[in-house]
Amino acid sequence: MGTALLEGTQGNKFNCYHLEDSMNKRIQEFAEQAGFYYTDKTGFITPAGCDPAKFAELIVAECMRQVEEQYKPVLEDEAMMEDTHWDGYVQCGVDSYVAIREHFFGVEE
Repeated sequence: MGTALLEGTQGNKFNCYHLEDSMNKRIQEFAEQAGFYYTDKTGFITPAGCDPAKFAELIVAECMRQVEEQYKPVLEDEAMMEDTHWDGYVQCGVDSYVAIREHFFGVEE
């Protein structure tokens, strides 16, 4: 990822980040929700008022959602839960979810 400083028409300075063309569309959506602007020509532009912390929070929340999507169907299936084969799988998913949440959000149960 490259970076450059651009000057706008009003004399405003913007950081511009170029990402790979194959960038995950979900990451691009998160960046835009956090106030970044993206154009194919210049990449990401971070104007005053954009929120890098919100961008990071959205990415972490998506990671947590992905982990939860993997273990929750097993947790909700009574037949699978009766089979002890799945115990470690579910515990690993729950542990991963909690570790991510505690590390990035400082939330403890």
